[in-house]
Amino acid sequence: MSLTESIVEDAALTWFGELGYAIGHGPQLAPGEPAAERDSFGEVVLVARLRQGLRRVNGALPDEAIEEALRKILRVATPSLVQTNRAFHRLLVTESMSSTPGRTAARSTTRPGWWISPMCGRTTGWR
Repeated sequence: MSLTESIVEDAALTWFGELGYAIGHGPQLAPGEPAAERDSFGEVVLVARLRQGLRRVNGALPDEAIEEALRKILRVATPSLVQTNRAFHRLLVTESMSSTPGRTAARSTTRPGWWISPMCGRTTGWR
């Protein structure tokens, strides 16, 4: 049996479903459809979902801090996809996502891949 894109996609969707992720059918979310979450396929980040996730993980942060973190995430770009992925990973692992005047943003230095959210001390499950 040869490995095809369909086999890999089905396996990945099954695994993500078992982890509790909601699985959506691509054509239903495509630009121009009633459930579309972006205006074009060029928009690779579903910004509304990312904003919701940031709020869920960092509930104690003010809206301004969430928006600052969102801007930092969306601004990670280099000439190379590999460099961009590394920069984004470094942002998640080693940098605080935001800071608020008068407060110090916490960083996790004990375990790579775990980020302590600023000001609320919650450790995310990001690995």
